[in-house]
Amino acid sequence: MNLIICSSDYKPREGGIAEFMFNVGKSLAELGVNVYAMAPNMEGAADFDKCNKYFYTYRTVEVCDVGSFSYKKILTSFGRFVKTVYGLTKLYRYLLRVVDEKDINHIICFYWDVFGVVALFVSKRRKIPYYIVAHGLDVIRKENTFVWVRKYSFQWLIQKIVFKNSNGIFVNSNYTKSVVLKHVTANKNVHVTYCGVDIKKYFKWNTRPIFDSPSVGDNAKILLSITRLVRRKGIDNAIMAFAEFLKKYKDLKVLYLIGGVGPDYQRLKNIVDELELQNKVIFLGFVSEDQKSKLYNLADVFIMPSREEKDGDVEGFGIVFLEANACGKPVIAGNSGGVSDAVQDGITGLLVNPFDIQDIMSKIERLIFDESYAAQLGIQGRKRIENGFTWDMIAKRFEIVCLGAQR
Repeated sequence: MNLIICSSDYKPREGGIAEFMFNVGKSLAELGVNVYAMAPNMEGAADFDKCNKYFYTYRTVEVCDVGSFSYKKILTSFGRFVKTVYGLTKLYRYLLRVVDEKDINHIICFYWDVFGVVALFVSKRRKIPYYIVAHGLDVIRKENTFVWVRKYSFQWLIQKIVFKNSNGIFVNSNYTKSVVLKHVTANKNVHVTYCGVDIKKYFKWNTRPIFDSPSVGDNAKILLSITRLVRRKGIDNAIMAFAEFLKKYKDLKVLYLIGGVGPDYQRLKNIVDELELQNKVIFLGFVSEDQKSKLYNLADVFIMPSREEKDGDVEGFGIVFLEANACGKPVIAGNSGGVSDAVQDGITGLLVNPFDIQDIMSKIERLIFDESYAAQLGIQGRKRIENGFTWDMIAKRFEIVCLGAQR
């Protein structure tokens, strides 16, 4: 099987989609599949590609997302729209040439826009199957309101065409599958593949790393979040629940570390300042992939009470829960979106009502003080990862679907 994987979001850029695409491609290559990749050129790409010994990456110019346009924007930004269409045309010719040269017989697009649009036309031209990977937030929910029609109807139409004509859709959770089937297409070829974890990278260390804080020393209990700082992650409610916990246990040596950057940072910082928790809540800023394992091993509990926002913004899965579990750590997660596929309540972690501060606080309390139960959840979490969430297992599911279509 000769396969090309594509996305406008790819390494060396940091992020879930980029990690997902690279690790699936790497694992497929290790399974014996002839893998190639296509993605935009960006700073650091040449160095990254030079170190990638698993597959070759074709770099392209960056093309504006079709989904960034509405019918109104096509008229008001007609020059930019024409430039986008021209870029898609060039990309189509480039992908077609690679398909012919490398005898590609399968295309997997890890994001529906740009490469999904191009893959549709290449598929029609060369009679080869293409697949789309959906992650949750990228799936446009159809609503019969004037505001929705004005802002999203054009991109929803393009997405619907791309998804409907694909030979299969890979989704990261049963929740995302239900959203795809309800809002985009009734295509029965929707396959839940989940996300994976590199268990050689994420594992429990023999000794706990040291985090020396002047306020509590190096033996504090550690609560940890690593995420992009946006409202749906529920970090605001985690901070407020932590504040309630501290009111009850004033003398306990405990810290809440928050890793990540994003548009919600200043609001979260203001909450911390208002609650006078500057010595107890520490913002770590951007956390690289190489730093994450150390932080997971430093923590006693990982927390991210994700919730569904009024505008539909919701967690499609939550790979950080798997990473924390792989390091033997219990997790506290918001019972929303596809999180229940990532966290088994009472087995690998605890699900909470993400809007209930007292519920979140009580789960923090239990896992901080019931060390044997917390350790049990961590051990069970690690076993679950080893038995069903390694990248080679995830890649095998992709391969099975593609080979099934080939037959």
